[in-house]
Amino acid sequence: MPQPAQHDGPTRLSDNLRAQVSPGERATVVRLDGELELTSVASLRREVLGLADDGQVVQVLDLSGVTFLDSAGLGFLVSIHRRLRARSGRLVLVCSNEPILRLLRLTSLDRVFTVHETVDEALAAEPPG
Repeated sequence: MPQPAQHDGPTRLSDNLRAQVSPGERATVVRLDGELELTSVASLRREVLGLADDGQVVQVLDLSGVTFLDSAGLGFLVSIHRRLRARSGRLVLVCSNEPILRLLRLTSLDRVFTVHETVDEALAAEPPG
């Protein structure tokens, strides 16, 4: 099995988005800080798919630090969800931000994704990856 990628600190993916990757036994946690939108999606997609290529197909995407989410960001979530499922993995979301939760409900994506309020809750619910 490939070794997980190790990141020492946040990685700037665009002017508006940073990510911190924390590989773990149950899942790889990707903590986002900033705006998940058109200009940041391509870099984030490369990061997340690179993790999947390294065998990290169970991913917890922590949206707690996301301040803005547009249609490109929503499309990214659906696309990554499908790509990880095709690799027998899964994408779990962490979000307690009411405007983003409302957007997930409005688009019915709250029925597609498992959404937890905290990373600890998400990791406790996931079987080891």
